Amino acid sequence: MARGEDTVDVELVEERDGVEVPWVGAAEPDRAADPAARARRRRAGIVSGGLVLALVGGAFGWSGWQDRREVQRDEARVAALAEVPGAAPSLREPLEELWSTEVPATSLAGGLLITVDEAFGVLRTSAHDVATGELRWRREVARDPGDPEPRVDACEAAVQDDRALLCEVPSTGQTAPNTDAELGGDPRRLVVLDAEDGTVLHVRDLRSTTIGWRTLGDDVVVARRDDRDVLLERSALDGTVTWSTRVSDLLEEGATATNLRLAVSDGLVHVSGRAAAVLDADGTVLGRWRGREDRDDSLQVTTSSVGFTVVRGRGGTWADRAGGSLASLGGRPLDATVDDGEHPYLELLQHEGRVRAVDVRSGGVRWGTDAVDRALLRVGDLVVLDDADGLRALDLRTGERLWEREHAPGIFPLYPVVTDGVRLLVPSWDLTEGRSMVALDLGSGEEVWRAPQPSAARVVLVERTFVHAVGDSLRVLG
Repeated sequence: MARGEDTVDVELVEERDGVEVPWVGAAEPDRAADPAARARRRRAGIVSGGLVLALVGGAFGWSGWQDRREVQRDEARVAALAEVPGAAPSLREPLEELWSTEVPATSLAGGLLITVDEAFGVLRTSAHDVATGELRWRREVARDPGDPEPRVDACEAAVQDDRALLCEVPSTGQTAPNTDAELGGDPRRLVVLDAEDGTVLHVRDLRSTTIGWRTLGDDVVVARRDDRDVLLERSALDGTVTWSTRVSDLLEEGATATNLRLAVSDGLVHVSGRAAAVLDADGTVLGRWRGREDRDDSLQVTTSSVGFTVVRGRGGTWADRAGGSLASLGGRPLDATVDDGEHPYLELLQHEGRVRAVDVRSGGVRWGTDAVDRALLRVGDLVVLDDADGLRALDLRTGERLWEREHAPGIFPLYPVVTDGVRLLVPSWDLTEGRSMVALDLGSGEEVWRAPQPSAARVVLVERTFVHAVGDSLRVLG
C-alpha cells in the first residue's frame, strides 16, 4: 500500500511506571481516544497486584499460623506432664543461665533456693527466689549450742501451696553403735518455716527411733520403730494427729530404724528395707512382709495409680490398691525415672539378661528385649531404655524399636534424667565443641538443639528447676 503524502514516521511507546519503552507487537489502540479502556486496565493492574500481595501475605500468614499451632501443641504436651514427678518445664528452647551464686546451696523447696554461709561468727541461712535470685529472707543464728533458736541449714519439702517449708535439723548427739540410742546433744527436729519471711511456725522433736518423715497432701507422715513394731502417724503441721497405725511384729530382733526407709507415692504410704508395709492414705494396712532372718535381703516397694509391687530378691508380688488380686512377678521391676502412668498394668521386668513387658492382670508377656541398665522414661506409648552403648526407644505396647542413639564418646551413661515429655536432655562431647548438652526429640531421636556446658557437672532437675552445680557455685538455668 502506497504511503500518503501526509504520512510521517512515528515510534509507538508504552508507559510502564512512568518510563516510556518501545511498543512491540500489534498496533496499540488509541489510549487517548479511549479513556475508559485506560481506566479498566489500571483497575485490572491494581486487582492483579492485590491478588499477588494477598497470596504472598496469605502464604506467610499460613506459615505463621502453623508455627503458632505447633508451639501451642508443644506447650500442651509439656503442660500435660506438669504434675508427673520428675518431669521438667519446656525444653523447646536452649537453656540459658538465669542467675548464679557462689554461696553454698543446700536445698531447693517451694520455689526457694536455700543457701548457708557464715559472717563474723553468725550462721546465716538465706532463701532466694529460684526464678530471679532475689533474696526473699535471711535467718541469722549465733554459734551457741545452747541457743533455743533452731539452726536450719536445708529445707526438704513445701506444703500449703508453697507457703510453708519443712526443714529437718539433725541431732547434734552421738549415735550409739548397733542401736537407735543417741548420746548427748540436741535431738533431731522437724522445723516448719513461713516461706514468706522465714519465721519459725512449729518445731517437733523426732525421736532417735524415727525411720523418716514425708508429706502427704498438706500433712506430715512420720514413721518410727517401737521395738519390733513400726508406728506410722499422719498429722497436721502443728502436730494434730489425723491417724496412727501400728504394724505389729514386723521387724526381727535387733533391727534398727536405719534398716528401714519411709516413702509416700501415688497416695500410698510405704516402708521398705528389712521389712515392708503398705498403707492407704487413711492409715489402713494393705499388706505387710517380714524380712527373712536367714537371708540378708532387702524388700523394695514401687507404686502406681492402680496398685503396688513388693520386690524381694529376683522376683516380686503385685497387688491392686485394695491389697488384693495378688500376682507373682518373675523378675525385678524396671521402673522409669519419669512415668506418666499411661499404661499402669504393664510392668517391665528384668530377669536373666532380658527385659519383658508383662500385663499384671493376666500374667501375659507382651514383648521382650535385651537387658538394659535402666528405664529413663515412660511417656504415652513410648519407653526409652539406657545401657552402656546408648539409648533405645521402643513402643511400650508392642516392643517395636522406634529409634536408637549411641552415647557420645567419654560420656558416663548414668546421667540425670531431664525430660519435658517431648524432648530428652543428654550430655555430649567432641573435640571441636567440647562438652555440651543436647536436646533430643523423643519422637525421632533427632537432635533439636545443642548448647555449651562449661563443666563435667550435669544439669539436674530439682522441683522443676534446671540446676547446674560445680563445687560451691550454682547456676540456675531456664
